Amino acid sequence: MSRILEIEGKTIDEAIFAGLEQMGLSFDEVDIDILQESNKGFLGIGKTDAKVRLTERDKTKEDVWGGEPQEKAKPAPAPAADKDTAPVRREKRNAERPRRNEKRDAFENSPVTKKEIVGTPIGTEEPAIEFLAGLLSSMGINGSIKAVRNDDGIYVDISGDGMGQIIGYRGETLDAMQYLASLVQNKDRQDYVRVTLDTENYRAKREQTLVRLGRRLAEKAVRSGHRVSLEPMNPYERRIIHSALQDVSGVTTVSEGEEPNRHVIIIPEKK
Repeated sequence: MSRILEIEGKTIDEAIFAGLEQMGLSFDEVDIDILQESNKGFLGIGKTDAKVRLTERDKTKEDVWGGEPQEKAKPAPAPAADKDTAPVRREKRNAERPRRNEKRDAFENSPVTKKEIVGTPIGTEEPAIEFLAGLLSSMGINGSIKAVRNDDGIYVDISGDGMGQIIGYRGETLDAMQYLASLVQNKDRQDYVRVTLDTENYRAKREQTLVRLGRRLAEKAVRSGHRVSLEPMNPYERRIIHSALQDVSGVTTVSEGEEPNRHVIIIPEKK
């Protein structure tokens, strides 16, 4: 049976990402229904949070893998310990460590690939694009807007001079513009359309930074045997950390605290 989660947040995007984080799913694995939009009220009176319903899409293993599920092969039993081979095994492990570090360094030093915009080009006939064009004009920024619509929603890339002004501190201005564009695009409609705003490949660069940070702190947690807390992040960035570390052996991750101070904690497994 498909899982269903109703969750609230200060904004629609915040509620959605918090729900995805809680369910451990991605955008393409759920159907989203907007139950209630946020309302700031007047002088704090009548203030309401946004509320959404996330329904997990029913996908069988046959749909995902294109065939019958196969039984995992059982690992061969480990050979009996031999004291004479212990030094050899230690030497082998020590020899492997530099190679693992080389893989990590190669990832961390690799250039971030520019995200290719794939989809049907759209213009100012879409409310979000018309809003962003007017916002850039009001800010005195001569930026070029390129936008497409695809299965993930609407992807918008802004290019030009002075893009640092659009990004802001850790992407706060970019996130705010994305949120406003999403509000405009989804006004008076029930089928939620995700709006993603980017400039100078900031989203991909930020994701790589978070993945690199998460992996380094996971290593620290394993070495020290103590929990490691990250700084507060929004639901989208917390999901990046959770996803990056879900297959890392020796650690698990949880989110603790209340917004806007909710943060990820990396917990080493007990030996």
